[in-house]
Amino acid sequence: MARTKRLRAIATFSSTHDAIEAEALCQDACVPGRLIPTPVSIRATCGLSWSMDPGDRSAFANAIRGRLVVEDIQEIMI
Repeated sequence: MARTKRLRAIATFSSTHDAIEAEALCQDACVPGRLIPTPVSIRATCGLSWSMDPGDRSAFANAIRGRLVVEDIQEIMI
């Protein structure tokens, strides 16, 4: 049975360290989402990205504000 694709906001980072730090910050702030391998359709320096519901973008931004720099956030169907 095929998994249903859904719109996700994908945050990319410049390093694996930043991606792992973002995961920790989001978990501490109860921001829903998870680390995933960066989709091949997205160009990024790091092979890990944070996947979240597009509605959680502001919570994500608040969780990492002043701590990390995000390369980009793109919304794609995955």
